[in-house]
Amino acid sequence: MGTGTTTLTATNTYSGGTTISGGTLAVSADANLGDTSGGLSFGGGTLQYLAGFTSNRNVTLNAGGGTFDTNGNSASIAGVIGGSGDLTKIGTGTLTLSGANTYSGGATISAGTLAVSSDANLGDTSGGLSFGGGTLQYLAGFTSNRGVTLNAGGGTFDTNGNSASIAGVIGGSGDLTKSGTGTLTLSGANTFSGATTIAAGTLVAQNATALGTTNAGTTVIAGATLEIADGVTIGAEPLNLSGAGVGSNGALIVTSGSASFGGAITLSASASVGGNGSLTLGGTVNDISAGTSTLTQVGSGTLTFSNTVGATTALTAVTTSAGQTTAINGGSVTTAGAQRCDHANEHGWRQYHREQCRQQFWRESYAQHERRCAHRQFHGANPRCFIGWHADIEHDQRGDAVGPDHCDQSCIAGKRRKLHP
Repeated sequence: MGTGTTTLTATNTYSGGTTISGGTLAVSADANLGDTSGGLSFGGGTLQYLAGFTSNRNVTLNAGGGTFDTNGNSASIAGVIGGSGDLTKIGTGTLTLSGANTYSGGATISAGTLAVSSDANLGDTSGGLSFGGGTLQYLAGFTSNRGVTLNAGGGTFDTNGNSASIAGVIGGSGDLTKSGTGTLTLSGANTFSGATTIAAGTLVAQNATALGTTNAGTTVIAGATLEIADGVTIGAEPLNLSGAGVGSNGALIVTSGSASFGGAITLSASASVGGNGSLTLGGTVNDISAGTSTLTQVGSGTLTFSNTVGATTALTAVTTSAGQTTAINGGSVTTAGAQRCDHANEHGWRQYHREQCRQQFWRESYAQHERRCAHRQFHGANPRCFIGWHADIEHDQRGDAVGPDHCDQSCIAGKRRKLHP
């Protein structure tokens, strides 16, 4: 006991066990702790690893708990960890827990990585899981119902190629980071107020508040994906979006059913959105810098804009492909270049042109109407497309169209159309 450090280096054989009640006990091998039958107990102290090794001995966490300082090493505890105390992981390096642990004091990751393959490795679910800057690494996929607290320094979840789920509530003031390939699903009504960063892999939001409060927003790094589950409506969460997502399947997607994202979206770089379901964007969409990013619709589903696109900072372009449906239910689309759509998807973009003429030039003569619409739409430095309230553009079969013909190759794949009021 005491506040100092005791270092054991010999191959010890004592069988009565080891108790750390205060200060630090430093070891470089499991044999330094005596015969494995003796076990290891904590009452507030720290076990520091001077080298990495695996221990099969049982561990008891008493009042005051126990701290494991990996000190830049990789260590493993295969024995069962029991008791009423808490477990704290500090120091760089990785501590792997593989036993069906029963301790009830909870686990705190303050630094480095704690690696587990099942929820039972983290002890009794009543204990909870807290972060203060460290990483939880999944060695296998599993679902956890325990509560999670993100303190200063936040917490990182490394799915490491696996699919994992957290059904418990995530609270606290810290940030949440999703790293590693694989999928992390959040289904709790989370209350954490820090930022969410999806650095790699996929994060699936199965709850309207899966991303926590809307205070700090969410960032999707290029190559990662935010997926919104069917029936989920995300509120006014600011979103910084970039990249084509996992497998180039989209950085913001709905894979089936319908869902919506209500926050303002900023394109940090060109990004893909959509999926095979129906995605509604209720907030504004803007470029981080005028004319630097393209928004591309991916998948076979429906993408609906319910607010302005590029109204504050124009996008380079908005593109869609054959087989997709794009709808505009309010606002406008502003790009530094022309919008593009394939022949099979002309309907979505036809709506914009008609309303531009209807809203701005309806009372002018058709000659002026045609000249000004054509100039604003196709020759301006900042072309703009407006919403059409489900208006349609048709072939002029009768030869008596009263609107201007201003859809050219820069809009609809070379198909010229007449506008009908």
